[in-house]
Amino acid sequence: MFRSMSPRREFLSGVSELVASLMVLLITMALGSLVIITINNYSYGVSTLFKSDVERKATEAVKSLDLIMVSGSKSSNTIKLVVCNGVVKLEIVSIYVDNVPVGGSSITLEPLEIRVLEFKSPIKLSEGMVFQVKVVYEGGERVIYGYTYG
Repeated sequence: MFRSMSPRREFLSGVSELVASLMVLLITMALGSLVIITINNYSYGVSTLFKSDVERKATEAVKSLDLIMVSGSKSSNTIKLVVCNGVVKLEIVSIYVDNVPVGGSSITLEPLEIRVLEFKSPIKLSEGMVFQVKVVYEGGERVIYGYTYG
């Protein structure tokens, strides 16, 4: 009827609480380091893209081209265009007269240079004609209207 109350000894295999705590701590530190490295790499990529975009925008903002005046000559079918460059070296990629490209219009302008460009018109100019000249340069484009004289 009476059972003996002697404690039974069961043998459990495992690790001590100290070793288990250290293992959990090391796993947590490894995963935390992985997350931090991933965030760091992502933020470095984003900041690099942001910096390059800001530098490109700043360079484009400095590049400027002003079209001062334009006139056409009916007798020689030529156009004279006065341009003024900004503070950095600039390349004119192409020039259009009434949306018709002018051949061989790649021109490099030095900083703060004012130049008179004279070229054959790709369209037939008539006296009293109003025409449009569009200049495309690295950084944008500008449009000016001109008048043809005799």
